[in-house]
Amino acid sequence: MTTGSILQGSIGIGLAIISAPILLMVEPVLVPGPLLLCAVCLTAIVAFREREFMDRSKIGWALVGRMPGTLVGLALLSAIPTQQTSVFLAGMLLFAVVLSGIGRAQWKPRPLSLTVAGCLSGIMGTTTSVGGPPMALLFVESSGSALRGTLSGFFFVGASVSSIGLALTGRLGWTELCWAASLLPAVVLGTQLSRYTARILARKGSRGAVLIASGTAATVALVRSCFGY
Repeated sequence: MTTGSILQGSIGIGLAIISAPILLMVEPVLVPGPLLLCAVCLTAIVAFREREFMDRSKIGWALVGRMPGTLVGLALLSAIPTQQTSVFLAGMLLFAVVLSGIGRAQWKPRPLSLTVAGCLSGIMGTTTSVGGPPMALLFVESSGSALRGTLSGFFFVGASVSSIGLALTGRLGWTELCWAASLLPAVVLGTQLSRYTARILARKGSRGAVLIASGTAATVALVRSCFGY
């Protein structure tokens, strides 16, 4: 959790990429409820830290897509085998990462692209628990502070809504709250350490780190979907 928090506090994504597979092996009840609650706390801290660089209009456009994307993800889970949906989405994301990495595609955070990315984030977050990369790809050319601030604001709202949904459906109760409380010290430690790693990335640029993290997330989602892990 500390490593995932350092990564997310540095580039805006990373907590679920690193932590979800490990937590599932240790104790399945840790995902998604406790992990989501930790994400709410982490993104709140980072969003407050980078509030001066947060682009609220872009967050708004992304949230326009996030909400229906979440509903689409839930519908897909019911209508289509989860494996097929997840493999397709993860494969498309990996393709987008490759295009960005070799310079064949320039994804810009415009209203339409933000809405689409927000929708994809909602779908992937619901079906694979990894919803960060579609949004992160739009901000690979942004400054580190703008990247962290805007993504943290977006994910704070998204994780909060998802947590409320889990609570209303009986999947987030006292047990999950206790597990989340036990994980929070590691999350807070990682978030504080990310202040220093973020400065290092500010000097070297965050584009490569975002592409690597997004590619890793797509690969992890693809492997988990193919092998049912």
